[in-house]
Amino acid sequence: MPKVNTAIRNTGGRPPTLKAMNARNAYDANINHILRASALVFAEKTYGLATLRDIAERAQITVPRIYYYLRNKEELLYLIARQAYQDLQSGFEERAQGVQSTEDRLRAFINNQLEYRAAHLAEVKVLLREAETLTGEYNDEIEALQAEYRGILRKILREIVAERGSPLDAQDTRLLTILLLNGLGGTHPESDPARAPEQQRRMADTIFRMAMGGLNISNTPASRAGDRLQ
Repeated sequence: MPKVNTAIRNTGGRPPTLKAMNARNAYDANINHILRASALVFAEKTYGLATLRDIAERAQITVPRIYYYLRNKEELLYLIARQAYQDLQSGFEERAQGVQSTEDRLRAFINNQLEYRAAHLAEVKVLLREAETLTGEYNDEIEALQAEYRGILRKILREIVAERGSPLDAQDTRLLTILLLNGLGGTHPESDPARAPEQQRRMADTIFRMAMGGLNISNTPASRAGDRLQ
């Protein structure tokens, strides 16, 4: 598994000092700043056309400063994709904690994806458009994270199928999972911040109804369960 460069020495199992913790926090903040700038540049120019100089200018740092933290442009892309999948999964797990109903878990998944996309539009664009560029161990790890994230949605859909006696088989459920994820990734957030919450609620309800319709399940009108899970 690829390792990210680090300027912080291992403390040999001893509890880190306050100075070491502050250094670690500053180090992580600097990497996150570079990753954010990289996502914006990749989203605007594409990964292939973007240069480290472009990223350095966006981050307002020097190119050697990037090399202090990271190896190359591919590592930047890998870290953007990894962080996106980790944030999506942890966000869903937090939102769905204690939720028993499979339909409400589906709503939680949909709302989490829509909220993440609205807050990280550049990162999602890069994830959808550029992640396939990765090679070797970088590609292997991102494909594993992608499969794990898809597996969460597939499990929810399979549970709904089992509960409601839907005629869908495993292949149909897999295809529905891919269609839903592509649809969630391709939605465009409302440009007017004042209208964004209402648009997201309507979009979440629409996607939920589409999913239930794809499962060939008759369901009651959308409840406000999505609001409870936000």
